[in-house]
Amino acid sequence: MEAITNQKGHNWTTFIHMTSRALERASYYGIRGLLVLYLTSEVFAMDHYQAIGIYGWLAGTIVGAEILGALLGDLILGNRIAAIIGAAIQAIGAFVLCLPMEFTVYAGIGLLGLGAGIYSPNLLSLFGKNYYYRKHSMDSGFTFLYFAINIGAFLGTLIIGLLGEESFVLGFILGGVLSLCAMISMFFSPKLDIKESKSLATSTFSTRVIWIGAAILISAFFWGLYEFGAGDMYVLGYDVGQSANTSSFLNRIWSSMNSGFVLIFALVFGFLWMVIKLNRVMKIGIGFICASLAYALVLIISPDGSGLNTALFIFGMILVGLAEIFVAPTILSLITKHSNPKYLAIILSIAYLPGRLMFRVVGLVTPFFMEFMGYPGLKIGLALYLIFGIVLIAFSGFVKENPDAAPSTESV
Repeated sequence: MEAITNQKGHNWTTFIHMTSRALERASYYGIRGLLVLYLTSEVFAMDHYQAIGIYGWLAGTIVGAEILGALLGDLILGNRIAAIIGAAIQAIGAFVLCLPMEFTVYAGIGLLGLGAGIYSPNLLSLFGKNYYYRKHSMDSGFTFLYFAINIGAFLGTLIIGLLGEESFVLGFILGGVLSLCAMISMFFSPKLDIKESKSLATSTFSTRVIWIGAAILISAFFWGLYEFGAGDMYVLGYDVGQSANTSSFLNRIWSSMNSGFVLIFALVFGFLWMVIKLNRVMKIGIGFICASLAYALVLIISPDGSGLNTALFIFGMILVGLAEIFVAPTILSLITKHSNPKYLAIILSIAYLPGRLMFRVVGLVTPFFMEFMGYPGLKIGLALYLIFGIVLIAFSGFVKENPDAAPSTESV
């Protein structure tokens, strides 16, 4: 760990991108939260399973749209124009959902996923490129961006959800307006020219491939175990709450207060990383250890309804939030640092594919492990998080990252 001196911090472009991302996430998560309720309401009267099936279209559309959007942004239109087009399509999708017809539901969901997919990798690419000559501020920047994403998702779900209780149409309209605001803010994003970065090359092609590949796999592993244990945390929280007659309380703090902890830590560490530099591999290792400790705390809870159980559960969620902040922004920073800026959006769009595959794998193997043990996600997650956390921390002592200079345009 060392202090950071004589480094430029954040600029106006950072704020523009954070604002746009927060508005877009507010729109996306707010509308997503309304969809199943909308489809199962008296407007369409679908059963829950049919609604979930249609809802799945959204996730499927986004996967392909992210790659398409990245290709458009990196190779044809430029990231800024592609992000603007994506936000506009997302807004159109929200407005189309206002029309109470089955065809418009499919069209609206498709446009929503297409727009969000095109927007996301291009916004992340623009955000990362803004730090190519200020690499020491990159971890701080991505941590602040993580704050923007979560505050947008939290407020969008809350506000659009409340408005949607009065009128689904009003909820979708607000979601569309928020996407338009995200689009408009991107017009103020300056064009970034990083062609001169060739002279700042500091590592070979193969080295960068290794760093990027390792970061992607570690991210997939982290979020796969996170998903594996999250369901058990919710169930265990419900079981403890039942015995203490506070199940609704524990369910609420799992779904909402965890987001609050993430927001607090994102702000704190966003400022902290402005003045302190910590090895990125070390950060990720610490995040894994925090997740392991969180699962351990939850597992020692006894279902006797004591007040200590609730305290342990909340503290476990605090550690989960801390783990997110140490891992997620750092992974984005690592990938961005070692990528060719010309193809950054493409690399970032591909980076999420292993994580989504891990989610599918977790969904398939969870029933198998539940036959042999209680809370398998927490127990297996505890062990693997701990092992890999120790390995990463130990490994960080032997790995010295290249100086935080912009990579060559001829690298990955």
